[in-house]
Amino acid sequence: MASTDFEWPWQYQFPPFFTIQPNSDTRAKQLEAWKTLILDFHKSNKIYLLDITEAQASPLFSNKAINRKLNLEAISLILDELQKQGNVEWLDKQKQRCYVFWRTPEEWGKMIYKWAENNGLTNTVCTLYEITNGDDSVNEEFHDLDQGVLKKALITLEKEGRAELILDEDNEESSLIRLLPSAYQGGVHLPTNQSKANPLEVSSRLFQEIRCNGNNKSYSNTGKNVFMVFFGQFVTEEILNTRKPSCPPNYFNMRVPDGHDYLKTGRKTVPFIRSRYEKKSGKSSNNLGNNLIKQSVSPHSHFRIAELNGATAWIDGSAIYGSTRSETETLRAYKNGLLKSIDEEGLYPITNDGYLSYLSPARDIEETNTLCTENKNWDDEKCFNEARRWVIATLQNIIVNDWLPAFLGEELPEYTRYDPSIDPSISNSFQSAAMRFGHTLVPPAIHRRIRPNICGTDLIRLCDSYYNALETVKNVSIESLILEWHSKLLKLKIFQ
Repeated sequence: MASTDFEWPWQYQFPPFFTIQPNSDTRAKQLEAWKTLILDFHKSNKIYLLDITEAQASPLFSNKAINRKLNLEAISLILDELQKQGNVEWLDKQKQRCYVFWRTPEEWGKMIYKWAENNGLTNTVCTLYEITNGDDSVNEEFHDLDQGVLKKALITLEKEGRAELILDEDNEESSLIRLLPSAYQGGVHLPTNQSKANPLEVSSRLFQEIRCNGNNKSYSNTGKNVFMVFFGQFVTEEILNTRKPSCPPNYFNMRVPDGHDYLKTGRKTVPFIRSRYEKKSGKSSNNLGNNLIKQSVSPHSHFRIAELNGATAWIDGSAIYGSTRSETETLRAYKNGLLKSIDEEGLYPITNDGYLSYLSPARDIEETNTLCTENKNWDDEKCFNEARRWVIATLQNIIVNDWLPAFLGEELPEYTRYDPSIDPSISNSFQSAAMRFGHTLVPPAIHRRIRPNICGTDLIRLCDSYYNALETVKNVSIESLILEWHSKLLKLKIFQ
């Protein structure tokens, strides 16, 4: 919608202005006036995208007072002239939609970098939302800047080496990096078992204390509670998702060893399927491909097989909001900044009917309600993004400053600045082994705790609830589980 206080040039009231003039000198002056008008109009109204068909009926190209309208051919001609001087970028081959840059991306980039310097934000990580919608940029011209234009501006800074643009867009998966050389059979993609140990025998040995008979002989010397482990599972889901199977399925079934309990089921093998991997990888034994991560083309083309991570490697609330824009949009209620909930009171939904993120964690509903109540002038978009910032910041603070030091048993070094030289991607060894350390700390059973010092008589066994967690959540309050996790000592298994 056009601003009511926009000052139209004198030519706008002149009927011939809406017809391309045949005289070359007159036409040149006319086109120059139109170019200036288009840029000034878009700047005054903070409009960044132009659709020719829709724009023809707008006040910009249609003056109802004098009953004159610029035709589509003339509009295209003027926009092509603006493209030549870098103020227009077509978005489709048919030239129906385009960006209109009243400031070029280079100009926006310089303005944003100067703002970052003045606010001490160099060598830090900023979200796109913080740059264009944050409190620190309220008085800046780029406040509410279109996200597409913003990215183009930041790309100009990236080319100059003054910024690094970290975008996930809707790429659901990224390659896992390797800290150790791969050791595939044949050097390309087939798994190998150099120790010749049966995976089920190894598993039985490691978890022999975790059975449903109550005869557990494990010992505790950690001084930690079980909540550290269960919260650790949430941290894992936040940065790692390798659940999706390979397509087509790539099976490496495990033989059930003699005397194993599984033989009672009549099965002689246990299905084991490889997780998703980059389809263009696994074509060569050239190990150089393991380190060629950040390239514009597929980094693992024709090299050893590269497994994929379906989550972002950042602590960015993706386990709550989804890892892609499309997931986030699916999760939103688009009302008062809230996420969807099937609960009538807008509380934590008991069941997951398909639209929740893959982990279905606690939601940010309470935080959103508080912010929107305190800021009644905020619209849905503002409420949602501000609440999201609070949730992510809180999550980062808890994970980095509380949980991680407790899990590692040592304090982290003091944060100084963002280091762009460090690849934040998840490694194969981390996802396959290091982070699985927490699995050995999961207790065989927990009680439903009514109060901090009072346990219920019912026992929730891991072996009974592992594949039926939804039933546990429905029948047992989350609060009682959190009380138990908080009160129960963490067991460290020591095998003799």
